[in-house]
Amino acid sequence: MNEEILNMELLIGMLFITGIIFIISVQINEYNAIVMDRFRFEYFSLRDRLAILVIKGELDEDSWEYRHIVDSLNFHIHAVESMTITRVARFLAHHHNQPEQEKQLRTKKILNVEVNQIMFDFLKTTHKLLMRNSRYEIKIAQWLLKSRQAAHSLKARPVMTSQRAVKTIEDRMHHLQVAAAG
Repeated sequence: MNEEILNMELLIGMLFITGIIFIISVQINEYNAIVMDRFRFEYFSLRDRLAILVIKGELDEDSWEYRHIVDSLNFHIHAVESMTITRVARFLAHHHNQPEQEKQLRTKKILNVEVNQIMFDFLKTTHKLLMRNSRYEIKIAQWLLKSRQAAHSLKARPVMTSQRAVKTIEDRMHHLQVAAAG
C-alpha cells in the first residue's frame, strides 16, 4: 500500500514538473516570436521610410538604390529567424566569388543623405539581430579563440642545452665567488 502511494506521488510530481516545463517552453516560444516580430517591424519601418521618400519625390522608385534596398529589407523580413553570422559569412563568400560587374553594382555609393541614414539604421538593426541569433556561435568562437590563445601561450619554449646550462651555472658561481672575495 505504501509503495503504491509513493509511486502515485512520484507520478504526480513528474506530471507537475512536466507541466511546468511545458508552460516555460510555451512562454519562451512566445517571447521569441515577439522579439522576431519586433525585428520585422523595424525592417517594415525602414521600408516605409524609403516609400515616403519615393512619395515625396526625393527618390526614384526605379533607382537601383530603392530596388536593391527594398529587396534586402524584404529578404531580412522573411529571414529574421534564420539570420545568423554563419549565413552572412556564406553570403560574403558567395559575393567575393562573383564577377566584378555584380560586385560593382552592390558597392555603389548612395548620395541621398536620408537613404544613407536608412542604410545605417538597417545595418544597426541587422547587427542587433545577428548578435541575438548568433549568440551561441559567438560564445563558441570566443571560447575557441581564448583556447587557442591559451594553447599558444603554452607552446614549448626552447630548452637550454646541457652544455649551455653548465656554462651559465659556472659563470654565476664565478660572479658569486668574486663578489664574496671582494
